[in-house]
Amino acid sequence: KPDKSENEEDFSQCPHCHQRVPDYELLCPSCQLALPYCIVTGAHIIREDLCLCPSCNFPAIHSEFLKYLTVDDTCPMCTTRIDGSRIMKLDSGAAVDSFIAQSSDMS
Repeated sequence: KPDKSENEEDFSQCPHCHQRVPDYELLCPSCQLALPYCIVTGAHIIREDLCLCPSCNFPAIHSEFLKYLTVDDTCPMCTTRIDGSRIMKLDSGAAVDSFIAQSSDMS
């Protein structure tokens, strides 16, 4: 598989309007809403893979947070020691919708 050039970006859906947006874009060009970002990667969050730090409640991409905790057991935002078993993926229903609505109110 050829290496990606530095100019190629990965895309994922905007958590608000579901349009394709570059992963590291923090403002959706379609709906003009701020995109909450992952405290581990800096990429915008993904609805289907969202969790919150159990200590500071900042958002993270669930799979990336679990990977990160195998190397460093503290939250990159609040530096609290985190047990990986406490990291729960938000279901893609009401909990995610509530978080997304709150984050757009803050922008």
